[in-house]
Amino acid sequence: MRGLFPLVVVLLSLFPITCSSQRALPGPPVVSMLQLIATPEKFDGKLVAVIGFLSLEPEGCAIYPNKEDYENVILENALWLDVPESMLKDREKLELKYVRIEGTFRAGHEKRNWFSAGGITSIVSSRFWSDPAHPLEGRIRSMLP
Repeated sequence: MRGLFPLVVVLLSLFPITCSSQRALPGPPVVSMLQLIATPEKFDGKLVAVIGFLSLEPEGCAIYPNKEDYENVILENALWLDVPESMLKDREKLELKYVRIEGTFRAGHEKRNWFSAGGITSIVSSRFWSDPAHPLEGRIRSMLP
């Protein structure tokens, strides 16, 4: 328990900075995938930012809340994606990694993933967030005394 204390202190000290900086940054609000799945009608047609595990499969591109949902093919928890060419160019950097995507949320399956609550179109930004092989948490721990 004592070993976790420094990590908790660091994370809590960063929390106010993160919250205030997210409000100050221009761009769409960061929305959890769970919010989009549970209440798709609330976000339909709106520009959003979401963080999730990216799959760029030939059968269809999707973002999942986590790697386990992807590995276990839990399509109900996935959102389909209309992937722009720029994302495909960054495939090696983004695929099977956690990414932050900004685009317009569309409720419904639009003949893509029949199980999905919706998807993201008109993607304007896609950025690497974290690699499951080297999670952010591990990097934060390595910075602690």
